[in-house]
Amino acid sequence: MMEKGQTGKRASQSARTLEKKIESYFAACEDRGELPSIAGLALALGYPGRRNLEEALKEEGQSKKAVYLIRAKARIEEANVQAVYRRETSAGAKFILQTEFGYADKEKIDPARLIEVKLVP
Repeated sequence: MMEKGQTGKRASQSARTLEKKIESYFAACEDRGELPSIAGLALALGYPGRRNLEEALKEEGQSKKAVYLIRAKARIEEANVQAVYRRETSAGAKFILQTEFGYADKEKIDPARLIEVKLVP
């Protein structure tokens, strides 16, 4: 629940502070034996939800903060890739990779990219 005056945006913080919060989040996940998530990362950084984190990442452009956020998302993606190989976490990790990171079971063929080939005897 947002407090009075909150707009859903996180107050500005230094790149170093952001990096420390990200590292603390991953350490806490490891200590609890939990897989990290985009939503969990967003909450740990003080955002109301994952969409707000995504918006903040877009606003950061190519800044040092953006690099830290992109790297954190890649760590979450990698944790889920590894979880696919464990029987007890495979289905959930697969779902997360598909919905959050754009993975697919098979490559979808775009009909606009098809070419027509005519064989002439």
